[in-house]
Amino acid sequence: MLQSGYENWLRINEILQDPTLVGVLVKLTAQTCDMLVHPAYETPAKLILESLQRLPHAILVHEQVLAEEEERPVRFELPQTEDDDDLSFLWDREFLRSVDPEVREKFRDLAQRYNLHILPYKTNAELSALASTFIGQHDRKLLFRIYIPSGRLWAAEAGKLLDLFRSWLGQVKGQRIRLGGYTTSSGEVHEFYGDEALKGEGLSDELKSFSDFLDLCIHDPEAAERILAGNNIEKVAAAGIIARYARDARRLNRDIRQEREVRVLAIRHRLEAELEEESTFETDSSDIIERMIPSAARPMAALAIETTALADRSASPKVVINQQYINSVHGIVAQEVSGNASLNPDAIKLLELVSRFGEADSAVLESAVHEVEDPDAEQEDRLTAAQRLKGFLFRIGDKASDVALATLQKYIESKIGS
Repeated sequence: MLQSGYENWLRINEILQDPTLVGVLVKLTAQTCDMLVHPAYETPAKLILESLQRLPHAILVHEQVLAEEEERPVRFELPQTEDDDDLSFLWDREFLRSVDPEVREKFRDLAQRYNLHILPYKTNAELSALASTFIGQHDRKLLFRIYIPSGRLWAAEAGKLLDLFRSWLGQVKGQRIRLGGYTTSSGEVHEFYGDEALKGEGLSDELKSFSDFLDLCIHDPEAAERILAGNNIEKVAAAGIIARYARDARRLNRDIRQEREVRVLAIRHRLEAELEEESTFETDSSDIIERMIPSAARPMAALAIETTALADRSASPKVVINQQYINSVHGIVAQEVSGNASLNPDAIKLLELVSRFGEADSAVLESAVHEVEDPDAEQEDRLTAAQRLKGFLFRIGDKASDVALATLQKYIESKIGS
């Protein structure tokens, strides 16, 4: 209950230290936003935000609370009654008011500094759905969730890698892991569920360690054996595990390399068809394409997010060719690598912002873009994805143009009918 005194905020932070805590739901009003940035609450606010930073959390806040002045709708003001006990009117007036611009910017700074997961909402129905989804996922101990578009480079190989990872967590790490998710005509949702012994924050690091282990199984079996020994795996059993993962890793690397070669060829063929009169095609295209497509050097490439294909165009080789050619290469590579051929242009812009500013949340935010675009995705997932993207846009508001943010906000709302 953040709408409370200083001492209670300190008590809230003590609760956030409980090692059995599954997740944290926070509901902010204009008043609690004011308190978060007020100097008098600086110490407990810092403690609470630092705790939230390391815990699964969702911060629910009405969209009007954080609205820019020009975005604030003209509200119908209810006449104040003479009854001093009419608390519902006072509550509505306080709950729906927008924070001052100075408070808004200070809160945005806090959101960026502590990587706060903000979920804006418009109606009580949305509030209830967002809270229920968050509670349900964490009650089932969701550790990891990713949406992979069916047209993306290495989509099939990503599924294989995640299946090997689940096996590794069970066989070597002794974790009880359950795979979940579903498939639509546009993509596939992969979900990992586990027990309290494995926190979601550590899963990405564990996945990287597993990828390193796969490389060792091929190139340095003795080092791989030492890793297994550190996990109390006997030497005889370790030899069998290493042989199996070395075989699977070679097969996965081969599939990744061959799929990349197929995509490079497809891109060249498309360029030939679209730019057959461009005289520089034969001399310059190969180098540009090779630089823009992710490397197929190791299994983790299968989970590479779209940022490589959406990278700043200034990273392209400095060759003297016309802008039409550069635009065509970037557009075709993005479609072939990321599975973006059917994406709305505004969705592409969102992915570009995610690649630039998403940082640790890039994979989650990228998945959110694809889920919003997929009409067959489960409705509660699409709603959560849409509000997560709105929260992201608020968080980076001072890093992108106001016009672009307003357009993307309307695009997100149009996809979920809000």
